[in-house]
Amino acid sequence: FFFFFCFHFFLVGSGRNCNMFSAAKGLQQVVRAPLAAVAATFAGSPAWSQVRTATKKAGGSSKNGRKTAGKRLGLKRGAGEFVVAGNILVKQRGQVFKAGENVGMGRDHTLFALVPGTLRFEKRLVNDHYPMKKYLHVDPPPKTEDKLVVEQ
Repeated sequence: FFFFFCFHFFLVGSGRNCNMFSAAKGLQQVVRAPLAAVAATFAGSPAWSQVRTATKKAGGSSKNGRKTAGKRLGLKRGAGEFVVAGNILVKQRGQVFKAGENVGMGRDHTLFALVPGTLRFEKRLVNDHYPMKKYLHVDPPPKTEDKLVVEQ
């Protein structure tokens, strides 16, 4: 029903002189034409078909932007090296190295020296079910007693 109403409105017009059918002669020619021929002439017009156009430019996905700076993890001091209290010995993720004697551990598992001394590495078997664990120790220097020389 809607199709016939629109087609009739298109042929007859709105009662006023339309640009397309201003002359009565032109209107008579369209009315006398077969329905299939008239429909075929308007088949490609926007009134008969819908065309969808893009309203936003297509945005592609980026494969870049993942590279981050290195975190500078690893050993900061070597075995046998003299360290002072507060020196960072290892920066690590998780407990690759465990804290031994005179060594503290920060909340991000950073190991640091608690006293001045010499750094020592040790591999120790905790029990039979786990592999060897690596420990860091700081051995304080041996205490030397100062002798007072009294001159007489």
